[in-house]
Amino acid sequence: MKISALTELAICLVIAGSFCELSRCEVPQEKDMKNDILSKEVTSFILVTASLRDTVKSLRQNGLRVCFEEAKDGDREKNISVEFHKLSVKCLLDELSGRFPDYNWKKEQGGGSLIVIQPKSGSILKWNMPSLRVKNRTLMDILVKEDMLDLKKHGIVVFYRGFAQPLNTLINVELSDQPASVCLNALVSQCPKLCWTIFTNPQGKNILTLHFAKDENEQSLPDGEKVK
Repeated sequence: MKISALTELAICLVIAGSFCELSRCEVPQEKDMKNDILSKEVTSFILVTASLRDTVKSLRQNGLRVCFEEAKDGDREKNISVEFHKLSVKCLLDELSGRFPDYNWKKEQGGGSLIVIQPKSGSILKWNMPSLRVKNRTLMDILVKEDMLDLKKHGIVVFYRGFAQPLNTLINVELSDQPASVCLNALVSQCPKLCWTIFTNPQGKNILTLHFAKDENEQSLPDGEKVK
């Protein structure tokens, strides 16, 4: 049977799709691509036996500002191995979320390049903040000294030791009747390259740590497993 060039192309596409399944990724419209972090191309992304926390670390090493709340169960112990080349940030996040189905990702509205990965259910950042008014304060003042998000009240410990330089960015935020997650993202988004992680350590404490996306002078906080 003679196979036309068009039929041969269709067969090739089906075979390729069976391996990488990138067809479900939506290509951003041209008008949305300028300065949109989700349309940026990732040249290569390779993981071998990596947890989601390891995956998030790799995304940050690729320069992405990814904030991450680890689920208390579900996919927490799951490991994946993947290899992707030349795909958009959006397609990459879609592919990874398909491998960790207990999580959702979103680009934070008003958060610039901030991307947030959280459990589909059971987030510990759901309490409501009636009012948050911050003027010319540092992140450490807000989260630690004054605990303006009521983190301690909700069982979250900020583990902040380890930065070679202090977080001196002055933050200004005014929000009303918003979830704690929205408030935290609004604060962190004003600190260049900064992102956050929340996880439960072996002692059962909920830990909030702060990290920088890739930078030539990259600093990151310890994971906090030894916090007692």
